[in-house]
Amino acid sequence: MNVSALLTEVETLGGTVGIDQDNLVLNIPEEFPDTIIETLREQKPEIIAYLSSLKELAEIERRVSNEGYVLLKSAVLDDFIAFHRDDVDPSTIPEGFVPYSEVELMQLFKEEGPSLSSHSLQRIHTAKKLGAVVKSTRPRKDGGDVDVQRRGMA
Repeated sequence: MNVSALLTEVETLGGTVGIDQDNLVLNIPEEFPDTIIETLREQKPEIIAYLSSLKELAEIERRVSNEGYVLLKSAVLDDFIAFHRDDVDPSTIPEGFVPYSEVELMQLFKEEGPSLSSHSLQRIHTAKKLGAVVKSTRPRKDGGDVDVQRRGMA
C-alpha cells in the first residue's frame, strides 16, 4: 500500500498520523487494527518523508500567497526557480531564478492523469529559460507530452 493510501485508510478508521521530528505521532481509536499499526511501523521512513514534503508544500503555498513568490533550488532541475502568483510581474523575480506562474504549475502538476517525467520537466525548464511559457500539458500531435510556447506567440 502506498503512503497516501495508507494514511487515507488510517483516517477512514478514525485515526490520524503526524510527525514530531523523526517520530510518528499516532492518534488512533482503541479498536484500531494491529495490521495497520504494523504497516505504519514498516513504512515509517516513507511516511515521515511524505508528511514532511506536505508541510514544505504548505509553507511554499503560504509564502507565495503572502509574499507573491518564493525562491527555491530544484533538485530535479538542478537550478534556481521561483514560484509566483499570477498577479506578480515575472520581471520582478531576482535574476538567475526561472519563474513559474500559478497557471503554469497547475498545467505541469495536474491531479488527474500521469505525472511528467524528470526528463520532460527538464526539457520544459530549458524552454522556460529561453522565454517559453507553459500553455498546456496535453499530448501533442507529434507524440510529445507538453505544449510550450514562446512568450508573445499564439
